[in-house]
Amino acid sequence: MTTEPTHTIEEAFARGGWHWPEGARPYRVARCHGCTELILWVITRLGRMAPYNRDGISHFATCPVAQSFRRDGAPQRKRRTPI
Repeated sequence: MTTEPTHTIEEAFARGGWHWPEGARPYRVARCHGCTELILWVITRLGRMAPYNRDGISHFATCPVAQSFRRDGAPQRKRRTPI
């Protein structure tokens, strides 16, 4: 007899101490290719993948080599939101 797990993937990650933005879904844990920190990949409300640290802060904000992951190598600029 096979028993089904009684918890969701969200509950499993939460028990492991991971936090993520509201509305996002946890996907998997991996190591950053730049700094080797453990990160949680989440699927955002818009369906995009985003890396987060265990404390719920975007890994792009804390990774010492985040600049190397930008496609164009340019400094990050704030996007203007249409009114």
